[in-house]
Amino acid sequence: MSVSTVKVGPLARVLACDEEAHAGLLRRCRPSAGDRKTCGQKKYLIIVRLLREGISLAEANVPCGQLIVRILIISMLSQGSRFHLLLHSADLLEERLRIQLSPLGVRPRQARVLDALHRMGSVSQVELAREFDVSAASMSTMSARLIEAGFILRTTNPDELRSNVLRLSDSGRALLKDVKAAWREVDVIIENAIGAEDAEALARLTHKLRDQLGGRGPGRGHAKTLAKAATPRKRRRRATEPPA
Repeated sequence: MSVSTVKVGPLARVLACDEEAHAGLLRRCRPSAGDRKTCGQKKYLIIVRLLREGISLAEANVPCGQLIVRILIISMLSQGSRFHLLLHSADLLEERLRIQLSPLGVRPRQARVLDALHRMGSVSQVELAREFDVSAASMSTMSARLIEAGFILRTTNPDELRSNVLRLSDSGRALLKDVKAAWREVDVIIENAIGAEDAEALARLTHKLRDQLGGRGPGRGHAKTLAKAATPRKRRRRATEPPA
């Protein structure tokens, strides 16, 4: 599929625009001097380093973050390597996920924060940022919106009175049910696009790729640690006791 044939929301217009339009986007986003220099170079390695923070900024509705992610896609599509198709497909799916989540008033990354908190229970903002591998500032912006909306509660840490912990509110737990329904709708979109068998194979391969690259679902390792800690240990058998 060529860049000009993409037909998904605002992303299509950005992918189809020329260098002059890119410059206009930069001016409207009013990035800092550092952002302007970095985005203007559009060098492959620089853009890769910007991707993670760019996505975080985009989820926080910061225009320059959205621009960084889109420039990354444009740059990678122009290189023609196979993994760019994977990145492009992921971006198109995320756009559809945004549409599914829009009536709920949350963005894809915010939805994942709710899911992570559901598994982790009460957790500090620093721990949550570490689980998502983003800066504390990015997580602060994201969690502040969820707190303001009433989906997350911020309370004093009982183990450290000078710090706070985050946890899901009742409305956050109710919202998470709708979020998971939206996720299932995206699974259906994939199945309708490539068939159930290929969709299952794709899920299996991307899961393997994620694990091999050192990734994991935010909060999953934390949940396993809590479960292990809650499991009572068997009493060690004394040397004089006969085996059962």
